[in-house]
Amino acid sequence: MHPLRSYRLLVTWQALRKKNYLPLMMAVQTLFSLGIVLGYPLLFPTLDRTAIYLIATGAPAISMISVGLVALPQTIGEQKTEGSLAYMRSLPVPRLSYLVADLTVWLGIVVPGVILGVLVGAWRFGLDLQVSPMVVPAVLLVALTSTCVGYAIASLLPYMLTVIITQAIVVFVFMFSPLTFLPEKLPA
Repeated sequence: MHPLRSYRLLVTWQALRKKNYLPLMMAVQTLFSLGIVLGYPLLFPTLDRTAIYLIATGAPAISMISVGLVALPQTIGEQKTEGSLAYMRSLPVPRLSYLVADLTVWLGIVVPGVILGVLVGAWRFGLDLQVSPMVVPAVLLVALTSTCVGYAIASLLPYMLTVIITQAIVVFVFMFSPLTFLPEKLPA
């Protein structure tokens, strides 16, 4: 089967598998971005301009990373348990098509929240953000990296261990990720 045709069919398959939960998943991802943009400043009432920019732009990145490192591995682990991942791997389609199709669906889930998080952050802090053409490759690179690491976690570990490790990852991503604060503020 031609790789583009298999990609299109796999995107359709993955979207249909998630169709009952897509709106909820999109809402949760949007809440991640908004929660960081609107919630972190409540913890730190005085923020300098650098911290404000880091929060406004880091929150959407954290949302994307959490999808790739937490939601996706848990979903893949569930698919391993129910046998649907083995079925998908048995289909006569390139393995890369499956990965890229899954990445596409997850991007469709997370990107609306990322955009809304950036817009609300800019509005909330009165920022004049300049959108660079490098945003698209940066978003794709973050998504691809976190997705590949998430796939590796889910592929190498049993389901319950995947769940436990991804829960630990989410704590570290939210609390210790130097995307919402300067790296110098990390414990030495």
